[in-house]
Amino acid sequence: MNGQTPETAAGSELMADVGAIDDALTAIFLRIHTMRQRWPRDSDRAETRLAMLAVEDIHDTLHDASRRVARLRRCLSL
Repeated sequence: MNGQTPETAAGSELMADVGAIDDALTAIFLRIHTMRQRWPRDSDRAETRLAMLAVEDIHDTLHDASRRVARLRRCLSL
């Protein structure tokens, strides 16, 4: 453990996990951004419109999750 207490090691592992979640959220955000550029919400196709509405819901949920991850990072870095 390189002189770390078990508590410190666990905190480091938790920070690494939170960082991995943040990275995953960023990757999903980038994918959604690409989809928004490619598939307009006002498409003539009903399937596309419905899919993009679902994507917008996912985006909103991920945005909330991203704020929570940022808050968690701040708490863990104290």
